[in-house]
Amino acid sequence: MALAEDPTVPLLERVKFAGIMGMLYDEFAMKRIGGLRRRIERRNTRLSPDGRTPREELQLCREELKRSTRMLCRVVENEIRPALAEAGIALKNYDQLKADERAWLEAYFRHSVQPILTPLRGGCRPSVSFHQQPGAQLGSVAVSPRGIPSSLPSDQGAARPARWVPLPRGGFVPLEQMIARHLNLMFPSGVHWNSYCFRVTRGAKDDPWDRLPLGETELDLAPGGIIGMVSAELSARKFAGIVRVETSGDMPDCVNTRMFPLGIITP
Repeated sequence: MALAEDPTVPLLERVKFAGIMGMLYDEFAMKRIGGLRRRIERRNTRLSPDGRTPREELQLCREELKRSTRMLCRVVENEIRPALAEAGIALKNYDQLKADERAWLEAYFRHSVQPILTPLRGGCRPSVSFHQQPGAQLGSVAVSPRGIPSSLPSDQGAARPARWVPLPRGGFVPLEQMIARHLNLMFPSGVHWNSYCFRVTRGAKDDPWDRLPLGETELDLAPGGIIGMVSAELSARKFAGIVRVETSGDMPDCVNTRMFPLGIITP
């Protein structure tokens, strides 16, 4: 974090260190918070070395994670993004784009994004809405119909082009903003839609080393055993239990807490 904050560090190095911090926060949520939640679910009441219960540890971990994330967001938004713009690498919001750039993005959406969106219908229960939502994916968009009966079918989709879409005259725009601005091309005509960004973090399933017999060393493993353990762990993380849901600040409580009615579009 200190390197990301240091203005004497080369700009793209600061970007790299900020990205590393974001990945470390994800790993903390997946492993540490995920492990504490498993202990709570198993009714494991063993105290930590400093005398705290798993629930107390979990609350402190959440507070620390939120504090550290706010610190990282402040550095990125107030220092790194303005510096990138001055260097000609602007990370733009859709509202900042000119008419010709929006027209280009619409053509890009029609030809490169919309054809690979896969419907994944959401429901009124969070467990239904997030059942097929991969973890640690940036740029997810929740859409909710406005002013129509909740029984109206809603759609979801998944697209996986690059998250930052390069603009023809320089700069980049987030893929989720482009999707949100072109919902009229995907959903029934005459229906107005609200859209909100969110991101799901799923817990690491367990520690793969716990499955080794006590005292077994790397030399005792069959060829490829370690690679197999790590690969299985990474695959399990995609759909393990949810430990964190990050939402945009404009998402209303009726969508944030009940997720009803909901569609999910995941780049």
